[in-house]
Amino acid sequence: MFELKIYQEEAVRDLYGKVVKMLGYDRPRQKLVLKAPTGSGKTVIASALLEQLTQDLPERYDIATQEAAFIWIAPNHLHEQSYFKMKNFFSLKRSLNTMRWDEIDHSLGYLKHGDILFLNWESINKDNAIIIRDSEQRQNLMDLARSTQIEHHIPIIVIIDEEHMFAGRNAKKSEKVLAAINPKIELRISATPQTTGVQTYEIDREEVVRAQMIKKNVVLNPAVVADESNGLTLNQQLLKLALAQREALKHKYEIIGKRINPLLLIQLPNDDKQTMSDEENQIVEEVTQYLKTYPNITTENHKMAIWLSSKKENLDDIEKEDNMVDVLLFKQAIALGWDCPRAAVLLIFRELQSKTFTIQTVGRILRMPEQRHYSDEALNKGYVYTNLSQDMIEVVQDDMSYMSKYVATRKEGLENVTLEAEIAVDRSPRNRLGSDFKNILIDVFKEEWALNEPYLKFDYDFDDIEDEDFDDSDSQPGAVHDDPQSEEIMNNRTQAGRFINFDVQRIIAVIPKDVTIQAGSAGIYEVKSKAQMARTQSEVERLFYLFCRSHVGSFAKKDSTPVLQNALMRMMEDFFYINEFDAKKIIMHSDNRGEFISIIDKAIHRYQVKKEQERKKAALEKETFTWQIPEVRIYNEDTHTRVIAGYHAMQPFYELNRVSSPEQNFRKFLEAHNESIEWWYKNGDSGRDNFSIVYEDKKERKASFYVDFIIKLRNGLICLFDTKTNSSDPLAPQKHKALIDYIEREKESSGIKMIGGILIGDKYNEEWRYSPTYIDDTESTAGWNTFNPEELCKL
Repeated sequence: MFELKIYQEEAVRDLYGKVVKMLGYDRPRQKLVLKAPTGSGKTVIASALLEQLTQDLPERYDIATQEAAFIWIAPNHLHEQSYFKMKNFFSLKRSLNTMRWDEIDHSLGYLKHGDILFLNWESINKDNAIIIRDSEQRQNLMDLARSTQIEHHIPIIVIIDEEHMFAGRNAKKSEKVLAAINPKIELRISATPQTTGVQTYEIDREEVVRAQMIKKNVVLNPAVVADESNGLTLNQQLLKLALAQREALKHKYEIIGKRINPLLLIQLPNDDKQTMSDEENQIVEEVTQYLKTYPNITTENHKMAIWLSSKKENLDDIEKEDNMVDVLLFKQAIALGWDCPRAAVLLIFRELQSKTFTIQTVGRILRMPEQRHYSDEALNKGYVYTNLSQDMIEVVQDDMSYMSKYVATRKEGLENVTLEAEIAVDRSPRNRLGSDFKNILIDVFKEEWALNEPYLKFDYDFDDIEDEDFDDSDSQPGAVHDDPQSEEIMNNRTQAGRFINFDVQRIIAVIPKDVTIQAGSAGIYEVKSKAQMARTQSEVERLFYLFCRSHVGSFAKKDSTPVLQNALMRMMEDFFYINEFDAKKIIMHSDNRGEFISIIDKAIHRYQVKKEQERKKAALEKETFTWQIPEVRIYNEDTHTRVIAGYHAMQPFYELNRVSSPEQNFRKFLEAHNESIEWWYKNGDSGRDNFSIVYEDKKERKASFYVDFIIKLRNGLICLFDTKTNSSDPLAPQKHKALIDYIEREKESSGIKMIGGILIGDKYNEEWRYSPTYIDDTESTAGWNTFNPEELCKL
């Protein structure tokens, strides 16, 4: 795996030097980019780099640390591909310890030197992702990173594979996850990286070609001649040509004595959507019928493979050079990270209005079998057939479903503004049983069974206790252990014994016995005899888990079940001094379950009432955060349209399709006064990525107010305006008051020159007015100031 080409060795050497320097700097989140074309072996380069760091760092004393841990993040399931490649190699050399999330030793609590954790974006950039969510059973990713870097002083290097995918629709959430991990270094890898302005090591495509890793070039629609006389459709003609090209390449391999079966890839249109359209279904039917009747290529004879979200056939070992599959029909599933060097011909069906296909898709036919060029130059080329005219073709970076085409970036050289923003946050507790539930449950047990508070309680969690911690060799189930509190424990046993049976030897399962079922015959069969079987320890533990899971009321089962389990075990230990397994048998015994259910239900109800009272009392709280014009902003393609606006702070400018008339007219006003305006920014309406302040409504409840426009005039004056029409917003006076107060605070605390407020245009939206003081309504703008950028620039 690590028999490196010359350009790969040079890349590892250069990157190693840069990383070592960065490790010596006292700052987090340093970015380093590896830009390398498809087929250059980016994973190999990164792996060799991590191995060298793991081996060499302990010997270096010229930097502050001799250790490093790694987190490898990739889109889709590409991290699995990298994980297995590295695991096979490093398991032999034992130089790096590869692991997935479920393989971490959470009892250790941190990543050691040389550990490399593989994750995919989809598992960490969703709000409900288990890996980033708080859990009472084990730490989350942020806790792991914090413990590694802060408590154990081991810097983390995050490798972001296929970094261009980072700028997708979940880019904001992914960025927040990265910020929470706060790694020492981020190594971002891609053929088309989005990160700019940082240290970058770039591998030229020509170097990879010279190393014979990839094909010399790709030929588009070679020898395409329309022939209407044969009665074939355009799609069928292209398919016939692509098949002929595949056969020609196969023959050339046979001539030079190679058992390589070149693969034809057929890609359906609309590869940015996961569902199949009518057009695609028609193409699938047309293609499969043609292949069946002409060259007899079908899934049944294993010469055709299908890779669609709804159907997958004949994919096993398809990457092997001599695999018998000739044609692979796919959608977007293999557009990223799939490595099949025998793939040589690509047929792309596109929508008529489309003008593009993607680098990632074309990259599937770039790799060379055996990583060498051949004497026949035809074998050193890739072949693409498409139903687009050649003069319309535009090759772009990947545009799959989770990639947004509407990405705006901050204008280069823009003099940014830093504002202290505010947001109203909900502090009400989540709908789950919390640690305070245990006390309520114990109170109900004490009341119902007249129990006495134990003199001594045990301060540990049963989740952390192994069964062997209990020495039950000389005890009977439910027996009282030698203990200074035996008399007190016995009193509690006596009280509870009025309601439950402590003498439980085993849990019995009753099952049907000797029931004859007629083969192939449905019906109802009478059970005449039954058998009793004792449950094993693992079965009892599973039953106990399911019991608790079904009795947490309306609270979230996944989060609440462990809380109820722990609370019951604590109660049984503290009040009766009964070990965990015996306690579970007692609770699950048929004579006792009803009594426990009754008490649990009462405790759940009492806890619900308590939480509801807390929710009613809980008010939104104001939090502050620092805001600037963002570096990147993603817009929804379904709701926004690109509009020419040269002085917008981010380019290109995308406007909401249903933009209000005041906002649209004010945008035109700003563009017309560009001599006085340095830049303007159309704010969003949610989240911390957009500027907001907190106001109070008529009932004094806090809420977030996102002003429409942030404007910077050429004299440095900042203008914060929210466009309205007369009487259009009943809460406008409250929002305006909060904005006036905010401006006064900021001018006093930071010295920023600032004006703003509710802004209303005249009948023709040629003149816009705002009030520098509080207002009672927006029915009239009499006495308000006129927003005149030219005059304000003179101040």
